[in-house]
Amino acid sequence: MSITTICQVLEVGSVRRDSGALFGEVAFESWREVFVAEGESITPGRDKRIKLPANVLVIRTEAGTILVDTGTPAVHEEQTSEDWTHSRLRGQLRSAETTIKGISKVIITSFDIDHAGGLTHLDRTGKLIYSFPHAEVFYHAHTSQRQRPRTVANADEATEMLVENDHHPCWEATEILPGITLHPVIGPSWQGSVVEVNRGAERLLYLGDLCPTVYHISPSIIPAFDDNPEATFSERTHWITLAMKEGYKVIFGHGNKIKAAWLENTKRGLAIRPA
Repeated sequence: MSITTICQVLEVGSVRRDSGALFGEVAFESWREVFVAEGESITPGRDKRIKLPANVLVIRTEAGTILVDTGTPAVHEEQTSEDWTHSRLRGQLRSAETTIKGISKVIITSFDIDHAGGLTHLDRTGKLIYSFPHAEVFYHAHTSQRQRPRTVANADEATEMLVENDHHPCWEATEILPGITLHPVIGPSWQGSVVEVNRGAERLLYLGDLCPTVYHISPSIIPAFDDNPEATFSERTHWITLAMKEGYKVIFGHGNKIKAAWLENTKRGLAIRPA
């Protein structure tokens, strides 16, 4: 059987974050100038909040289709918030020529609402049900929890449903399929993970919240809501260095115009080549 690996980034929703918290100690004027220089389009509103896409990654292989992250929660009148929009995951999957039932494996890189919100949804009667009963779910099962409350809607019920189904908690690097590996990280939220694809012609890194946008490539830009800033600094440095050295394409879970890019270390410094 020949190896097939087709990767596609889908924007399935959005979240709003305070710009000061998102960029930590970096001054507003500094990162605004970087936005212009790099060609990204992330503009804060009058309230200094930034709207960020919630991106997911679809990996189609000869052995099945993998979904990395599930985006924000699906539409329901009882689940509304100014901090996130409802998910368009089902419609976006159809545009990628697949469906929820066509997903054979799910990888969760964070249990925050913009990455794991789609694990459950409410049916027509208002009952919370599990979204992926036919898929294996992989995630980093660190024993520590976030210092701030978990933000998955109905988190306890979602976790119980996850355990009742075909779930695979991971404590170390785990190969999901040959050449597709989940790497646990503890920055920024203890239970995070990086997904590495090194299969056929595809070489990419999905860094999740460890490096949410192209501007977080710099290890010094640490969001204020990071639970493990020292770990984020060292882990991000490791993966960005690997991406430059080995030629991996980097996927940004909250990238707007630049959702993926190759990084190159040139004589003039770091060069970004959008994919």
